[in-house]
Amino acid sequence: MTRPVLPILIAALATAACTSRPTPPPAPPAAAPLEIPPRPAPAADGPVARLRLADALARAGRAHPALRVADARVEAARAAESGAGLLPEPTLEARVESLHPGGADDGRPDALLGASQEFPLGGRLDAERRVARADRERAERTRDAVAARIRAGLRGAFAAALHGEEVVRALEESERLLEEVVRISLARVAAGDATRDEPARAGMELAGRRSETAAARAHRDRARTALAAAMGTPGLRVEALEGSLDEALALPAMDDLSRRLAGSPGYAALRSQVAAARARADLAEAERIPDLRADLFYRRIGEPRGSALDAGLALEIPLFGRARSRAAAARAEAAAAEAEARRAMTEEEARARDAVARLEAAVEARRILDSEVLPRAEEVVALASTRHRAGDLSLVEFLTVRERQVEVRLARLDALREIAAAAAELAALVPPETP
Repeated sequence: MTRPVLPILIAALATAACTSRPTPPPAPPAAAPLEIPPRPAPAADGPVARLRLADALARAGRAHPALRVADARVEAARAAESGAGLLPEPTLEARVESLHPGGADDGRPDALLGASQEFPLGGRLDAERRVARADRERAERTRDAVAARIRAGLRGAFAAALHGEEVVRALEESERLLEEVVRISLARVAAGDATRDEPARAGMELAGRRSETAAARAHRDRARTALAAAMGTPGLRVEALEGSLDEALALPAMDDLSRRLAGSPGYAALRSQVAAARARADLAEAERIPDLRADLFYRRIGEPRGSALDAGLALEIPLFGRARSRAAAARAEAAAAEAEARRAMTEEEARARDAVARLEAAVEARRILDSEVLPRAEEVVALASTRHRAGDLSLVEFLTVRERQVEVRLARLDALREIAAAAAELAALVPPETP
């Protein structure tokens, strides 16, 4: 006779619980601190003797961390798209029914083996494919916008570094001229043609210029460091740049600004975010229709011995409205994405128009300096130098004229830097015209 199994199991468990000491669970291992492995420094990160703008843009394209993040997100979105819209995985199930652990019935249990498959209804699979496609396009457009911002920032940083180098060059030239003035003044004192206060004033002017040059060199070095960071290689040491501010200027066309803004990478990224939000709202609407589940089992009947097939259909009853709430939330998120895109587009257009105004003002200032002020300043300095060597012009008057020429040259460099900065900001917002 079959012994009752269930009472014996219950008694054994109760006896073990009363006679044995509970063993405390092992303490969880201490969480290891999160460590990010350092980026291996490639061989190309050594000192760069002469860096050109094209080389800087190429380095940023290879090494900038923001581009790597954007590329990884594009790959993730493409991988997700490859699996979107597929049927859910089937469920394989095996179970035993009609067990009698108490021994009240000697009949054999039934064994079942079968599978269940869910079939999404209401176009949910198509909606999932649209969501995945919109996410992939959003990742790609975001990557384009990131690349445009990096290029624009790098152009601005390169122009700032060039500006620093040319300012140092102009001040060093002024320093050499002042040294010549000091030498001439000492010679005139020795010849009895000038008093001793003349070389003293020249020496004081030279000391002030050397202080300005030292500050300009420090500013130039900081600009080079910022340029390396803009390339995504902050450890790179740039020793010098190749090029000039005039060559580095890339002036975009400023006509039909609204039309060109509509095709910008930033606008494309915003539109892709709106499209993704709308696709998610459509998916939430499709998910309001519950999935259909189909079951098919093979049953091995224990007593009397035999076999049969079990089939069934199951459908969720949307009784409490959770799917309706999710759909309403998704529609609200889509409306918020549209409003956010309009706000961002308005801000970008305002920034673009401000950059255009700055660019036009800087271009006009440079034109006046190049065509009118600088040639006249150089002519005046040449005449003043001749008169000073001949003794017809005092040192104070000559230094005043020479200082004015240095100010004009520095003003021209500042205008070029402003042109480059405004052009770089505009290039980040407005794509260049393609032939």
